Amino acid sequence: MTTPSLLSLLLLIAPQGNTPRPTGDLLPEVGAFAGSFQWRGEVALSEMLVPADSRPKSVVVVCPSFESEWAVFVSSGPEGPQIVLRALRKPLAAESPREARSKNGDVQFIPIPGSIDPKAVAIAAKHVTQATATISRETASKLERAWQAALARVRYSEELRRMLAGADGTVYHFSQCSEQGCLTGRTWSPERGSVSQQLVEVGDAMRSYVAARGADKETRLVAKIDAFMEAIHSRE
Repeated sequence: MTTPSLLSLLLLIAPQGNTPRPTGDLLPEVGAFAGSFQWRGEVALSEMLVPADSRPKSVVVVCPSFESEWAVFVSSGPEGPQIVLRALRKPLAAESPREARSKNGDVQFIPIPGSIDPKAVAIAAKHVTQATATISRETASKLERAWQAALARVRYSEELRRMLAGADGTVYHFSQCSEQGCLTGRTWSPERGSVSQQLVEVGDAMRSYVAARGADKETRLVAKIDAFMEAIHSRE
């Protein structure tokens, strides 16, 4: 088996928390967020947090180990581009205690790690919160270019031994779709100062922007985007 094939296999069988922790570029995405090999738990999260009818761009879906999952992305609004924040009120796994799991194996959702009952998914779907905030077309374009720059660098960049290292953390799924298809990538609790970590900071800034007040909130978001783009350009 070739090294790329072995890496792909390990990504498929490893729990989310066991994904390698990249110090630079995003890793190739495997799963529902990439529209390919679909863990059903990821499918449920994708459908709840990133509705297909929103035609989202510059998407990040965030899956903490012990907190509620959330997503933030750019979408078209009645007044122009807007940032959309969608979040579960409780972690999806918290809705599915062991004693309440379905006994029908054919309908059981099986994310990695653990199992989620479809009834739990139905409950969680009723408690997805959403908030939006308009942004300028210029900032929306900056976000799109930032995602394109990051996703153009997706690669297997870590040592194989990192595939077997495990710890609790947060998984970030990034995607950018167009009529030509989707670019996707992921990272897991990236090292401070890495390019991936700076992209995560942009996602966090998008989330903060939705709830922020004040005339300078877009300036703060743009500063995070510019810092990320500078980091990308410094590596070229």
